[in-house]
Amino acid sequence: MEVKTKVSSNLLIADGTSLENTQKAAENAFTSSLSQAQKGILEPVSTVNGKNFFYTTGAKADGSKLLPVGSEAYVQYDAASSATGSDAEQYADLFSQNYGLTKTDAAALYAGQEAAKAYVDYVFQLKAVNTAANAKSIKLTQLDLEYAKETDETDSENAFRVAVFANKFDANPTAGEGTLIGIYAPDGATNFTTNQAVASTTSLGSVNYNGATEVVEVAANSTEYFKVVVRLYIEGEDTTCKNDTFLALTGNWSLNLAFELDTTTNAVNSLTIKAAE
Repeated sequence: MEVKTKVSSNLLIADGTSLENTQKAAENAFTSSLSQAQKGILEPVSTVNGKNFFYTTGAKADGSKLLPVGSEAYVQYDAASSATGSDAEQYADLFSQNYGLTKTDAAALYAGQEAAKAYVDYVFQLKAVNTAANAKSIKLTQLDLEYAKETDETDSENAFRVAVFANKFDANPTAGEGTLIGIYAPDGATNFTTNQAVASTTSLGSVNYNGATEVVEVAANSTEYFKVVVRLYIEGEDTTCKNDTFLALTGNWSLNLAFELDTTTNAVNSLTIKAAE
């Protein structure tokens, strides 16, 4: 998956890491566009907030669950799977083995070659320059998931979800991902239980699948910096999350984002899946 991000006038972008909460990128690192690429084995998970993920391997061929949540406890995906050290091996190995993947050796698992992932994060920083006497909004104006389809493939992969988080670099930074801005689903995407995803090992909760009108607000007459995390995952409770859909996908994907500062362009409220141009 390649992620291409561009920004409008008065916005600049720089590469970031998920652990940064107070460290701003060097000024010469900021530019008008950014391309990031990651490779990994994604397995279905479920979440209501984009932070706490749960999964089960108990699903029928059509994706529906053998038993509903509450009848058989789900397993919580531990964030340590993306950390370093022995805990990373332990949790990544458990998640992988539960999905039928075997660890060939510790070195391969540590390098992420064999371990499955619940999600992939694309992290970057935004620099906003607001010279106006009033506050301005940074909006997410493009969120397109493009796929180079084979000729016999159809548009049926609505299980992709994107959670967006933002964190301002200030005296009281938000730890971890930051504040959830919104979870974006494709138009027409539905879960097995309408608007419900897994909220704990034994219960479902509602998910608000729409985007905010703004990502962050930039104060008047100021230059401010923000960390943004774009988290891509496969929602296991989506009705299109099934083997015969995803095993058939062999082409290349790219996620195209655009951020604009205080324009008349409306913010997006869904994830658009389309054929690559």
